[in-house]
Amino acid sequence: MESFGKLLKAAREEKSLSFETIERETAILKQYLEGLENEQLDVFPGETYATGFLRNYADYLGLDPNHLLKLYHAKVLQESPPPADLLKIRKSHWFTAGIIILCVIAFSAIVFFSVWGIKTLYEKRNSGKKEVPFAKREAATYVLHKDPEEFKVFKGDILKAPVSSGEISLKISSTLTYLVLETPIGTQIIELGEELPLDVNGDGVEDLSIYLADISKKTEALGASIRTMLKDPSELAEEVREDEILQSEQIVQNGKQTVLFEGRRAYPFSITANFRGACLFRYKSDRKDSIEDYFTNGDTLTTTSNNAIRIWMSNANTVKIQVTGDGKNVDLEMGKAGQVMVQDIRWIKEPDGTYKLVVLEVD
Repeated sequence: MESFGKLLKAAREEKSLSFETIERETAILKQYLEGLENEQLDVFPGETYATGFLRNYADYLGLDPNHLLKLYHAKVLQESPPPADLLKIRKSHWFTAGIIILCVIAFSAIVFFSVWGIKTLYEKRNSGKKEVPFAKREAATYVLHKDPEEFKVFKGDILKAPVSSGEISLKISSTLTYLVLETPIGTQIIELGEELPLDVNGDGVEDLSIYLADISKKTEALGASIRTMLKDPSELAEEVREDEILQSEQIVQNGKQTVLFEGRRAYPFSITANFRGACLFRYKSDRKDSIEDYFTNGDTLTTTSNNAIRIWMSNANTVKIQVTGDGKNVDLEMGKAGQVMVQDIRWIKEPDGTYKLVVLEVD
């Protein structure tokens, strides 16, 4: 049987790469690289770390991560002891097994005749009754509140969002595959598992967010399950602190600077990170504590900041980031495979009084 450790070692030696070089370029410690090549899985804090580092290491060496993960799981399964219950069954006497089989047969017979009797009684009671077709549902109106709410919506329903400029109406125009909303700022489409922040009155402040938890791909009549949270514009606006916005001359330019948005005011913005592979990702938003987690292909992270956010990633090529603010979106492509990257996304103020949301590379 093939060995994932030998495949990793052969690929590394073929490329004449040292553990120190790989550790520097992938942010995977040398002890974990050696553990993978020697198949010493006890050096990892848990299986999530082992499989994540294996996928990342395989990507870096140009190997097929899925094939190596199959070899990894085969090894774990092979070395796992057989279940204790299975050993007990094998050691059981044939007589005991026969008693168990007879009991199962008797129980199945009881269940069968019970179901048959209930079905027969139900058919007798309902004989002669006409089947009532699915009744057409009247459109409903929901008034959103500050606390998170979960409910089911259908085509034609209305969401009422009280905002600083008055009450805004959002109409559900489709619940098939995607949730489609008609809003004052245009048609909005939300995919399954996506959370969409909305500035529905165009004042630069996020008014609400809608998360699509469940939706049918076949029948629109089944509706969609959503979770909503109405933001308090006054509270959110107070968190954009003028004293924490740096002047442009305070920025020490060590690398490339990219301007995302600019205008006469600063406003909250959101980032959505979509992961295409294994990556250790850490971020610190405004004055909050930093948060770190391990993500794999298909994972998504969304967070909102007011003044600035610093992001750190262990494998920059696996991350695509979208920045949203004031009803506008900008996509950011990160660095190379295995590259460790640190960036600041923050507001700065120019001498002429204009504001710019910029991306700054951090050494």
